[in-house]
Amino acid sequence: PAGGAGLELNYAFNDRWEMGLGGSYRSYLFRLSRDGPVGNGIGENNFVPAFLRLSYHAGKDFQLDIYAAALTGGKLTVKNASGNDISNDPYKTAPALGMTLQTRF
Repeated sequence: PAGGAGLELNYAFNDRWEMGLGGSYRSYLFRLSRDGPVGNGIGENNFVPAFLRLSYHAGKDFQLDIYAAALTGGKLTVKNASGNDISNDPYKTAPALGMTLQTRF
């Protein structure tokens, strides 16, 4: 759920079960509408996803990962078309759940 680079610590209970704890820093830039209140401005979303992962391996051909995460330290910034900050607003921690299923055939 963190995407890209980050840090994860893993512990394998046995050949089938594994648990991981990790996090990273995310920053996303996006262009705002020309017709909106900040015409052609820029939005930026920054946050730190911290997650817990539980994995089940059924041989080499099947893996199921279940994630529980908290998106912390969130801040949304709005800049005008020249790149000058107009607004910086922090937001509360948000929960997230995810699942990945991998199979090979």
